[in-house]
Amino acid sequence: MLWLRTWRWRSFCSLDPLLFSASLRNLLSLDPGFERNGVQVSEIDFRRLKMPAAQRVDFKRGLLQKIRAIPGAVSAGEIDLLPLDGGSSSNAVWKEGDGASGSKVEANFASFGEGYLKTMDIPLLAGRDFNDGDRKDATNIAIVNQTFARRLGLGVNPIAARFIREAKPSEQEKAFEIVGLVSDTKYKSLWEGFRPIAFLSINQDGEPDPAAQIVIRSSLPAQHTTAAVRDTLARINPMITTNFHSYATTVEEGLLRERLMARLSGFFGVLGALLSAVGLYGVMTYLVARRTNEIGVRLALGAANSSIVALILRQAGLLLLFGVTGGAVLTFALAGAAKSLLFGLKPFDLPTLAVAITLLSAVAALASYLPARRASRIEPLRAIREE
Repeated sequence: MLWLRTWRWRSFCSLDPLLFSASLRNLLSLDPGFERNGVQVSEIDFRRLKMPAAQRVDFKRGLLQKIRAIPGAVSAGEIDLLPLDGGSSSNAVWKEGDGASGSKVEANFASFGEGYLKTMDIPLLAGRDFNDGDRKDATNIAIVNQTFARRLGLGVNPIAARFIREAKPSEQEKAFEIVGLVSDTKYKSLWEGFRPIAFLSINQDGEPDPAAQIVIRSSLPAQHTTAAVRDTLARINPMITTNFHSYATTVEEGLLRERLMARLSGFFGVLGALLSAVGLYGVMTYLVARRTNEIGVRLALGAANSSIVALILRQAGLLLLFGVTGGAVLTFALAGAAKSLLFGLKPFDLPTLAVAITLLSAVAALASYLPARRASRIEPLRAIREE
């Protein structure tokens, strides 16, 4: 029967919107290791000032001091690679003393300045934050996360330990001393597990950019903060340009694929449910018409209206059972294809499958009840004379 095949397929498709919606919910509720809400990102560009590289670190430090002095500003800090923004940098590292032939670990890197940890609410577990004394001519330092310390075998307190970063095409092999330990945070994507990360002092950058990416946490509404920052920068020099965006929005934009999948599957899921309901209604109306004589005889012999309704609903339930069983088999056979698109869920998630079957059963019951109710109200003598 065409309707039965359609219902099997609908049973399979009904699982998709539930799985994708649950996957998106898992990602949105995931703790990335920092507070994404309440943070504004200011991308400041002062290239037009044509400032020598040697002056840029002090200039950016002065900009940050002005921004932190804005009424309502709680904290502010510079970061070169914003987490979950899609950018990444990585190198092989190893513990000093092990030699290049020792156990290497592929680690991610980012650079930030004083105030970044406070702004993002990243816990400092041991050691210290970066400060103004961390200059280019001082010892190269780093703050590492827990996974970095564990993978390099540095113990629970790696403070004062040293590691080597592999040479890059533009930079020689370099040693770093660990001055701080932070909790694990997400780096490039919410999908990935916690990776080893080494954070470097942005003030020790040998070639600082004539631009800065500043994260700002404020107690005031976002529009007040952005207006105050623009006004502050304009007073320093009108040639400085800046644009703003909410960091929470950046994280949400990184989940565009997941949102699209959830919405599209939800739309087609609802459309499929409506089509299935219309199809089942038509089938049940046809079946009731074929059994008009039988129904008339039953009513003439004293059958209650409720028994006629139950008779029709039992027939619909049998069709539903076959359709849902076939759909469930199809689901278990093909749902593995969605595994790479799901986070925190198995493609054979039984609770989600149970919810899908319950919803489909409710749709089927509603579509079947109307023909059943109409059948129970047939006039017995007229129904018996029906051909």
